[in-house]
Amino acid sequence: MAKQRITNELMSRFYAGKATGEETEMILLAAEQNPDLKEEIEIMMSISNKLADIHISKERTQKVSPANVISMTATYLPMYRLAAKSREYGHDMKAPNDCVVRCEHYLLQQFGIKTTVESLTEQSRGKGWLKVGGTPLHHIGRLLSEFYRLSVVRRYDCEYDLINKELNDGCKIIAVVNADKLYSNNTERNIPNHAVVVLSANDKQVRIYDPQHAQEETHPTTNFMFAWQDSHYYIISVTKRGVRKYNPSPIDASSFKLEGDLEELMEAIAENAHDIWAKARIEDKWTYGDVRDDKHKKHPDLVPYSDLTESEKKYDRIMARGTLELVQRLGYRITKDK
Repeated sequence: MAKQRITNELMSRFYAGKATGEETEMILLAAEQNPDLKEEIEIMMSISNKLADIHISKERTQKVSPANVISMTATYLPMYRLAAKSREYGHDMKAPNDCVVRCEHYLLQQFGIKTTVESLTEQSRGKGWLKVGGTPLHHIGRLLSEFYRLSVVRRYDCEYDLINKELNDGCKIIAVVNADKLYSNNTERNIPNHAVVVLSANDKQVRIYDPQHAQEETHPTTNFMFAWQDSHYYIISVTKRGVRKYNPSPIDASSFKLEGDLEELMEAIAENAHDIWAKARIEDKWTYGDVRDDKHKKHPDLVPYSDLTESEKKYDRIMARGTLELVQRLGYRITKDK
């Protein structure tokens, strides 16, 4: 058989979960013969723990000047990490990648919703959430909310007590852990690579449902916490809509400070956000009025951004600053073209 070339375009589709089964098999076979390719795939499937969770092409990287890259020293949230773990300990790029789907299937059963793993897998792949290497952490639970109308809240940096509180409130919990640490105390790779359902927890032990073992298991609380920390204590809380008492918990990105050009960018984003809001209001037949009047669709803020008072601009600036700080904490590098 003629040797087929592994192109950058093919690899891009592979990482995006859009490669065909034949193409995927070809890439994995090539990786077995090419250590460099295998290492690249392992890095992209788990995403580097050191910097960004974004793959930048060689062409783009050459255009980025180090002087234009915003330096970041705070910790990153593993939004693009892939939850996909085999029954064997250690990383295996041929491992089953459906632990998230199986967790979601398990929860749907708990809510009395009948479906199959096969149909959930098809739905998740169709939406691009389930990729070749697994499901990115920020997509966990989207099947439950978008197809089955359940209330889903995602949280990083959770306190241990929050799990008990959510469980006591009737919520179901998916947690992302490092399976190597949970099962073998392997500390070589600090990668969150597995999703489990948390059934109960106390100071001594945590009971989980592990989808790859298809059974309930009990682990010492210290072991669970050790494995959980690599996802920045990430959970997905699920319940029926209309039941949850909503308690907003935005990601803390305050450790990422905006400097120089980013402060100017913040103001530009704030102004554009106001324009987007105003345009939508006007298209919905709202007009300017000295006092807000929802019945007659009058609003005092339907003026150019420059005409707003400083207190009125504050909301837009808070939103813009929070967006930029969050983007950085999620591992993106913000660059400025010359």
